[in-house]
Amino acid sequence: MTKKILYEAHVYGSLLSGFVKIAQMLIIQRAIVRVEKGKATYPAKLINKMRKRFLVYSSRSLFS
Repeated sequence: MTKKILYEAHVYGSLLSGFVKIAQMLIIQRAIVRVEKGKATYPAKLINKMRKRFLVYSSRSLFS
């Protein structure tokens, strides 16, 4: 009996999509929590700062 370690190529798209969505939600949650704690004024400012840090240009999206 062989153990499958790698998935077929067509499976990775949905796995990566799920990972990206979770990462986006965590970034938004982090921004909201910082605003609630009084460490920032607006979540959008923190999201833009994180977006610039990770080199996403010409989009308000967290990932391009």
